[in-house]
Amino acid sequence: ALVLLDLRRIKQRRLFVSAARAVARTRPVLAIRPGGRLDDPSGLADAAMDAAMRRAGILHAAGLEELLAAAETLARAKPRGEGDRVAILANGIGLGRLAADAALAHGLLLAETGGRNPLSLGSEAGAALPEEARRLAALPGVDTVIALHAPADEPAPGAQLVAAGRGGRGAPILFGWLGEGSALTERRFLTEAGLPVFSTPEAAIRGAAHLAMERRNRAAAAELPPAEVLEVAPDRAKVRAILAAARADGRLRLFEDEALA
Repeated sequence: ALVLLDLRRIKQRRLFVSAARAVARTRPVLAIRPGGRLDDPSGLADAAMDAAMRRAGILHAAGLEELLAAAETLARAKPRGEGDRVAILANGIGLGRLAADAALAHGLLLAETGGRNPLSLGSEAGAALPEEARRLAALPGVDTVIALHAPADEPAPGAQLVAAGRGGRGAPILFGWLGEGSALTERRFLTEAGLPVFSTPEAAIRGAAHLAMERRNRAAAAELPPAEVLEVAPDRAKVRAILAAARADGRLRLFEDEALA
């Protein structure tokens, strides 16, 4: 299960952040903010909202398309480990290299797998795809596996792919299934089996990026301030002096420098 939000502004900020952090510890929380730049062309309000959502463990989607894509990924796959290390395999080197370019552009890392990454199994190696994906998913240095398949004479076996995709405690496997015709039928079969399936290498990598962001957001939601922050003793005399000066001026509000002090 996950939570989708349409946020314009937050009135009760403290209560909202507390509630969001509590929910984000147990399930993904995704948000979209329509009209943010329309209301504030400078982007400052959008940046502040983005920082608040990130601190609360909420994934801030840039648009409706990204919101739906992230929801599709996070409903079907769970992040593991550090979240940023991807292993890529495909039945063609071109597909793998496209995915690797997209991964680096998203700030992801190519995992150390003890072999090539991206790994090409060759155009006739569809049957080997599920077993190799399962092997990579079991490696401790891999957080997400991207398994790509372009139309070929030898299709990848659907039942074995489903078994690999559902397989246990390993890294999640995201499938990039390209093509039309029989490939469209195969993609629909995997989707109906509850697996995260995409139609391009770039879309599959974007799914891996969403998993990485979800892991970081969940960690932020569970994070407590360091002990030295909790132990700071306020300068009460200085605070009293600031408030007294404001009252002496007949003001009920502090200037920005006073509030920051």
